[in-house]
Amino acid sequence: MAFLVLFAILAAARDLTLSGSAVFTLRAGSTHETGFRITPRLSQGVYARVPAPAFLIKELVPPRALALLFSWDKAAQDSRSAGFAPDKEAIGERALKLKQLATQLGEMKGQVNVLGLLSKGSLTLETLQEPHKSMAKRLSTTRIMAAISAGQGSAMALVSRGEGYMSIDLIATNPSYMVASETAELALLEAVVAEAAQAGASEVKLSPAFQVGGDTFYSIAGFLPAEGAPPEPTDDRARVVDKSRVLYRRIS
Repeated sequence: MAFLVLFAILAAARDLTLSGSAVFTLRAGSTHETGFRITPRLSQGVYARVPAPAFLIKELVPPRALALLFSWDKAAQDSRSAGFAPDKEAIGERALKLKQLATQLGEMKGQVNVLGLLSKGSLTLETLQEPHKSMAKRLSTTRIMAAISAGQGSAMALVSRGEGYMSIDLIATNPSYMVASETAELALLEAVVAEAAQAGASEVKLSPAFQVGGDTFYSIAGFLPAEGAPPEPTDDRARVVDKSRVLYRRIS
């Protein structure tokens, strides 16, 4: 199993799937078989169910996470530099998604690097500099979770905990498999929710990434805006730069 995870990370092309109705028993390193994945169609915010293979939910140590993030970041930059091609996934709204993903990956690399230095003792929370100094309390509880499968998309998230809740503070996907990785992202969300429920949390907070389907995409995994929250921006470019939005998954 360790070899499988290492191979998946080094290849950086291994990806994951999501179940619309899977039951998760969350252990880092567990393999979960799902009955369905929810696959976004390229042109609409419509999601269809198709058979899905097994996937791996894994907590990553910072060096492995950084290796994967650097690979994804290079893929994102290369794709943006290559420009338009009719056979590319990053066209239309997904070109905006790729732009936001490149920013997300940069932020994640910075925070994961700090987590690695903290774990080695090369840094302490008290000696952090901005922009990470203001994140010190959150980073002290942050773990790196990933969803991995063979060629079906992959996703990674920074997950922290607070009093009575868990928080998905950053989430990013493999830009080489943009559509498949959307199902990986949903699978990872469901896995975090399952872990939060086992830990007795009452809710999971999510700082969402840009999605073609907007909030509809995240509603598949049960994440919704707070009651009375401002509506999602209708302009796609505004959604790309909006970092204030938070979605919630209540746990009964």
